[in-house]
Amino acid sequence: MNPKKVVRKVVPKKAVKVIEHGYRKGRGIAWQARYGFPARSLKMIAITGTNGKTTTASYVNSVLQAAELKTAVYTTAYYEIDGELTPNNTHMTVASQKSVQEFFAKAKKVGVDWVILEVTSNALHQGRIAGLKPEIGIVTNLTQDHLDYHGTMEEYAKAKVSLFTKYGAKMAILNQDDKWHGFFSDNIYQKQISFGQDDDAKLKLKNVQLTSSGSNFEVVIGAKRLKMFTQLLGKFNIYNALCAVAVGLELDIDPEKIKKGIADLKSVPGRMEEIDEGQNFTVLVDFAITPDALENALTTLRPMTKGKLAVVFGA
Repeated sequence: MNPKKVVRKVVPKKAVKVIEHGYRKGRGIAWQARYGFPARSLKMIAITGTNGKTTTASYVNSVLQAAELKTAVYTTAYYEIDGELTPNNTHMTVASQKSVQEFFAKAKKVGVDWVILEVTSNALHQGRIAGLKPEIGIVTNLTQDHLDYHGTMEEYAKAKVSLFTKYGAKMAILNQDDKWHGFFSDNIYQKQISFGQDDDAKLKLKNVQLTSSGSNFEVVIGAKRLKMFTQLLGKFNIYNALCAVAVGLELDIDPEKIKKGIADLKSVPGRMEEIDEGQNFTVLVDFAITPDALENALTTLRPMTKGKLAVVFGA
């Protein structure tokens, strides 16, 4: 029998939590030491939220690369270090403390300027990113997910907030239009930048035009107005792009390079990814596993689809 299961059966739940916390903390320090505490000398951007993390990471990466910065990216779909992409065959966002420290050691070795890291609530709660202190933390949104683990939406949200309260991300980029924005804004005490269509957003989304070949939109920041285009489909991807626009502006990247970075991103593995084998109909693969993500995908595709919109969905 699994030793962990044996411990959970014979030891009281509260004691198990204390033991687990101590074990994870000690293991985290051990792996950091094993790889020479690589994160201490690297600047990083951490992305959390229910949906859009991988796509947002890809947008941020594209913007930084357009500004001629050397990057490393750690996501559910792929790893990339200085332009060299490797599929993430584990399909886990943050597989282990070891995998994180090993990745950061490789990134440090090639001298990247920024590391872009996708982080789940489970990884935050279990200390899998121990030793990391992001310069920028992004929360894309919060909708139903992982309730089998966290129990309630509030506990789920608290796990996301720990990116700032526990791991010390120095500033926050938040979705003003998300219904959980107030919770995050009230519980994060670092500098905040918000985006969305709401009048209170610092980066205001205006004049959205959705087409089957991409989307045009404008971002208004004070008296400035940036006209943008993205090849990725759907309004939800505009919100992912806005996160990257906010990062670019915070890092003082030339607005023209920000626009180029957003426009350059053609696709993200497993995210509205087209499969073309010569068939006379369109097939798209999307990693939509939450109610909100699936609804967004279908809402985006329905107006663009003549005839039947068929869904193959596994759970």
